[in-house]
Amino acid sequence: MVISACAYRSWSLPTDQLPDPLTLPDELGPPGEGGRQSLDIHGMTPHGYYLEISVNFAPQARLIPAMRSQAQAMVDRLQLPVAWPP
Repeated sequence: MVISACAYRSWSLPTDQLPDPLTLPDELGPPGEGGRQSLDIHGMTPHGYYLEISVNFAPQARLIPAMRSQAQAMVDRLQLPVAWPP
């Protein structure tokens, strides 16, 4: 399990808002590049930047409750920037 967090300015002004609190979905998304699957959260923050969080799992992985709970604990520990640098 690998977590990836990416914060950036989005000049296209997306309308999807980040969920509050940051809660991972219950099921893995469809297979992506290389067959990996992930639990994803993405959206605009109240502070004006776009955030994408992916918790990636190996191809063919079965998501069990303990894995999802551990992934959610990792997301809960993320310290997100409050303000975007000018």
